[in-house]
Amino acid sequence: MRALSAVLCFLLVSNGAQCKAQTPPAGWLKLDAGPFSIFAPSGWEFHQLVGVDSYVGEFVGDGVVLRFDFGGYSNPLKEEKKPVYVVVHKSIGGFRAKIVSPTVPGNGLTAIYFRNVGGANALCFWGQDLTSVQQELALKIFDTIRFGGSVPRFVVPPPPDKDSKASSLVVSLPKGEVSRIPSPDGKWTLIFECPNDCSERKLWVEEASSRARKLIRDYERGLDISWGPDSRLFFVNDNSGSTDARCYVYEAATVKETDIAKLVLAGDPHAEQFLNSGHSYLRAKQWLSSHELLVVLTGHNDGLPPGAFTLRYRVDLNGRVQKLSQNSEEQQ
Repeated sequence: MRALSAVLCFLLVSNGAQCKAQTPPAGWLKLDAGPFSIFAPSGWEFHQLVGVDSYVGEFVGDGVVLRFDFGGYSNPLKEEKKPVYVVVHKSIGGFRAKIVSPTVPGNGLTAIYFRNVGGANALCFWGQDLTSVQQELALKIFDTIRFGGSVPRFVVPPPPDKDSKASSLVVSLPKGEVSRIPSPDGKWTLIFECPNDCSERKLWVEEASSRARKLIRDYERGLDISWGPDSRLFFVNDNSGSTDARCYVYEAATVKETDIAKLVLAGDPHAEQFLNSGHSYLRAKQWLSSHELLVVLTGHNDGLPPGAFTLRYRVDLNGRVQKLSQNSEEQQ
């Protein structure tokens, strides 16, 4: 009955009605993220993540991941519109909020956005492709958001995961005729061969147990390479020429390639003018998780629009792209 009441309240507010502020269900516990807090069922955890130009983190429990971006570049949820989404405007924790949820659960963001919670900071808090039960839980958690406190000055690492070893090392190549870069779990080794004064440049992935090799690609210039923390993926920044660089992610087991430029373009169509500029450099800077990258797009166009530019993205290999910041002469 309580779950039905929460859903009815959400629908009523979407039609302009007001509902009494919800109190956390019995057994829910407070989780403090610094500038704001939530209540969630027992067993949920808060993890601070590495961010760029903003404070980011996630709350995890019951098979649900709810992430947030707190700062000046939070997603304002402009693309989530009726009739595909239920859109609600209401006051929570003393601040006006926009809440969106897909009319068909499992297809899109269940999210809340606060445009200004003080200090020119916004907050976007969301779950991706949630089931109907998970969506209902997320909406109840959103209603418990309360503000107060400061952003931590350093990253608090999440509890150690025995099945994953973090790897933040980015290796720039070539560094001699042969370079070997082992995966964090030791199962794979990337081998870059650059013999005869680097007249040839080949990247291989080798399985440690069988010594079986697969060719990734032949290259013309330098590379930046980094293993993902779970050893399943690695990224390659291909600095293919003096006027361009592109980033690719590969699966170690299958050498399946993901073109990061295509993901960025799908998530931010306005990036096309920058990707097609005379000098355009798209590079991954680090792994943010086993399936997320910090990606930076820089360049210029020899005096023509769009001029010099720098864009930063958080790229989820599952398809979600979040623009973290943009600075271009066109805007100045």
